[in-house]
Amino acid sequence: PQRSAVWKSLLLDGLPDSASRGPQASYERLCETPSSYDATISRDIGRTLPREDLFRDTGGKGQSSLFRLLRAIAVHLWDIGYVQGLNFVVATVIGVFPDDEALVFSCV
Repeated sequence: PQRSAVWKSLLLDGLPDSASRGPQASYERLCETPSSYDATISRDIGRTLPREDLFRDTGGKGQSSLFRLLRAIAVHLWDIGYVQGLNFVVATVIGVFPDDEALVFSCV
């Protein structure tokens, strides 16, 4: 419980108030936009923290969230796209905020 509180504090203290209140619309649009990186992201999803309960099930909540977030990041950062290793960073933040993808997007 303490570790989660520390992570939340560290991540949220760096966000402007507007980012923690209203990222939903932008995130929803970005995660629905196809990316040229979708196949690569899909390949990496199953390799990301497969022993963790949240990411264990193929097509489960954790893997689906991870795919949508990585796609949204690749679309948003079009000049960079998706890079391997980002999946582990995003998965870690999902573990802190498992029920708020838009907030995870704002944090990364």
